[in-house]
Amino acid sequence: MKVVSVQSQVDQLLATNAEVRKLFELASQIVQRLQANGHEAYFVGGAVRDILLGRGFTEIDITTSAEPSHVRRLFRKTLPLGEAFGVIAVMRRGIPFEVATFRSETGYSDGRHPDEVTIGTLEEDVLRRDFTVNGLVLDPARGIVLDMVGGIADLERKLLRAIGDPVARMNEDFLRTVRAVRFAACLDIDLEPATREAVRGAASGLEHISRERIHAELSKISLSRAVPRGLRLVGECGLAPQIFGPTIRDEHMELAANLIEALPESPGVPEMLAATILAAEGRGLSGAVVGKGGESRARVECERLRLSNSERRRLAEILSLLGVLESLPDRRLGERAESYRLGGFTVALRLEKAWRQQHNEDVGFLDDMWLELHVIGAERLAGLSPVTGRDLMQLGFPSGPEMGATIKELSYLFVEGKIVSRAEAMRWLESRLKGA
Repeated sequence: MKVVSVQSQVDQLLATNAEVRKLFELASQIVQRLQANGHEAYFVGGAVRDILLGRGFTEIDITTSAEPSHVRRLFRKTLPLGEAFGVIAVMRRGIPFEVATFRSETGYSDGRHPDEVTIGTLEEDVLRRDFTVNGLVLDPARGIVLDMVGGIADLERKLLRAIGDPVARMNEDFLRTVRAVRFAACLDIDLEPATREAVRGAASGLEHISRERIHAELSKISLSRAVPRGLRLVGECGLAPQIFGPTIRDEHMELAANLIEALPESPGVPEMLAATILAAEGRGLSGAVVGKGGESRARVECERLRLSNSERRRLAEILSLLGVLESLPDRRLGERAESYRLGGFTVALRLEKAWRQQHNEDVGFLDDMWLELHVIGAERLAGLSPVTGRDLMQLGFPSGPEMGATIKELSYLFVEGKIVSRAEAMRWLESRLKGA
């Protein structure tokens, strides 16, 4: 076991990040109380790793020799998060801290959860974990890290390596295949060769993992702005069909990553899915096949990855726009503006342009629309009619479809600059009414 002083790294991080300092101090109080009552207790996992990397974190997990009943007695506010697995949440100032008893695990018949959990030692608790960089423990009182698995050396080498037998680690919990991609992408480190092969070998096991869990891992990749690297790793590790569905192949991931790199903003899961679908089915999307089917395709993805309603709407909008971009230049400006004002338009346009550039296809019409979008300006683009339905009724227009069509036409004329004031709009309406 390697013991390393990290007090200087801790002090530096706490001095520059108030939120991290608050978490560290609250978690330290829990550890100190456990230790003062004769129990071993340490920080463990991602927070320890991130301290060594000089990164911020949003949670701290604690591992201890104290059994759940002892933890409950020592702290006033606790929640039984997973007491069968030895996990209690201790509440401090409204923040939950997971406190888990040292344990060993055997048997993973469902490919996700242990069949048997027994109280163990600190070493047994570390050795059951997934990757060496997550198997480090820190004593906050002494400012030292205990490394039983070579995690510090792997961090220095920028390597993600499974603890012990990588095949066994992946088969114990198939979600670790996606977590391997997430950690490697978000930490910008490489997968150790044997670990990479173990991930590939366990890919089919993802069918046993809940879609919500996979969606959560994809969300964490997107929040860390590591989507291009994450997509490439998905392909390299043979996970694409298991994550994104049978129509998406591993070889599509490089193109999907290139498409995502065309987006200046941090892409979320809907943008990630849109890029993978475009990479796999680009000609169909560009050829306006999706159009009306954007919503149905989004519904399929919603079921596959349990997208939220807002994510489903976002994906549907982007897919629908990808299906009509090629036909927009043939429409009048007022109609084009209906697409321009949608939140997903710039995403769809950038993805389509990147796809066409990858295939050496014309992008001039896309550049023209981009320029037009900015020339029009926000006020005209909004297409707000200078008159209302009440105005039309007062002029004698009957309510119903005709009134709706008239207001829509006025909106188009306003966007196109053919009507610029309420007075012009009223004159146009009066002449239209006379013509009718």
